[in-house]
Amino acid sequence: MITNEKFLEFAKKILFVTDAVPEEECRSAISRAYYSLFHEARDTLRRRYSLSLIQQFFRQKRRQPIDRRRLNQLDKAYIRQMGFNEHKAYRDTLIDIGRAKEAQLFQNFRIKRNQADYELDLNFTKDDSKAIVEAIEKLMNQIKSL
Repeated sequence: MITNEKFLEFAKKILFVTDAVPEEECRSAISRAYYSLFHEARDTLRRRYSLSLIQQFFRQKRRQPIDRRRLNQLDKAYIRQMGFNEHKAYRDTLIDIGRAKEAQLFQNFRIKRNQADYELDLNFTKDDSKAIVEAIEKLMNQIKSL
């Protein structure tokens, strides 16, 4: 089974093993590192701040009625089925618990991940990507210690 840490290890392996790293690998490393952060935020917030997280999902506008029992259980399949924006919920939960700085970094790294995945006209160098991955790892550790 894959873990948050394995995503991060893979991102670092891509960037830190050889001197020459092609741009597609730099982009992949950013994406994998972001998702290690995403999963760490999900796991930590579910475990320690579930009420705030549930409120964030509840606040998101839905066309269909919400099954409160499944939402209160933070049922992963239900959350995906309902189309809740998990990235936004985790960021907003961080704000709710007084971690606005971490929430802004989380949002910034999501933007970087989106750029790496979708904006092919941008260039990602090994050095830039290493700095992003290292900063993501730092934020991941901060979130783990909440």
